Amino acid sequence: MIYNKVNAPVHFGFALAQLDDNGVDSTFDLEVTAFDMQGGTMPAGLRLRESPTLPSKGCVSRSAQADGTYRIGSFFDIFTEISLDGGQT
Repeated sequence: MIYNKVNAPVHFGFALAQLDDNGVDSTFDLEVTAFDMQGGTMPAGLRLRESPTLPSKGCVSRSAQADGTYRIGSFFDIFTEISLDGGQT
């Protein structure tokens, strides 16, 4: 298998809603609302984007630690689409 490094601009957006905050721990619902990558050094016509028809949802949690730092955990189901003709199909 051959891997090639590419660089491309990305449009990224998300929606965040706080579910719980007890002063020590916080939990947030997060949905990726936009992810669109094309151009740069990617092959011509290649486009990778977040699915416009399937929701890409996740959760982020934050826990305060005794030393003043925070432990952050997250989980996401991100549904993507790949196109070889710039997104026409």
